[in-house]
Amino acid sequence: MSFFYFPKNQHVVFPTREACTAGSPESGRALPAVLLALLLFALSPVAGALALAEAEVNSALNQILKASIPILYATPAELGRLQVKLRAHDGGARKAGLRHELVQEEDKVYLSVTSRAPISEPWVGFSLELVWPGGRSVREYVLLIHPPHCPEGC
Repeated sequence: MSFFYFPKNQHVVFPTREACTAGSPESGRALPAVLLALLLFALSPVAGALALAEAEVNSALNQILKASIPILYATPAELGRLQVKLRAHDGGARKAGLRHELVQEEDKVYLSVTSRAPISEPWVGFSLELVWPGGRSVREYVLLIHPPHCPEGC
């Protein structure tokens, strides 16, 4: 039983092992080209672009907002020229007077977002715009503020 059908008077030529591996002008160029492509991808600015992670809220309802947002993939040069703009989306966030601060510790870098007044609404909406020499990023956040003494699932 044959698995291949070849029309009559047609010849199929399969290359030999020697022709596939050695002696072919193309065989020596493939590996360096693949390595060069991988190197260029790894060094490209998009590969390690600065980004913002999820926010972590460390306060409760009717308290001063304390939230931290880790900054990922940032180089020291990018952090030195980083500009951050915070825009409040709702009236409660505007009344509370949101502000931000870039915090650099030994093992992590994050944005600290705090309020001047206690947060009386159960959620706070704002956006962060980051501008650095290599690019620009805008991310919107909506933080859910739990009442004091509330388990995480309530």
